Amino acid sequence: MRAMVVNKLWIIHRFTPFESVLASITIKPSIHLFKEYPKGAFQMDENNEPKIQNIPELEMTIPIQ
Repeated sequence: MRAMVVNKLWIIHRFTPFESVLASITIKPSIHLFKEYPKGAFQMDENNEPKIQNIPELEMTIPIQ
């Protein structure tokens, strides 16, 4: 996972290099899951990374020409 700062906001994205030339790109929107207490704390997975939940209704595939 990589992080960068844009206008003082943290943007975290997961990046995996492409193995070959792509025919399309699928965008899978997601949200971070938070604990009820303390407020604002991320729920963490077994690798101690923030848990995310995908939103399949917003998924979009874009063809590449």
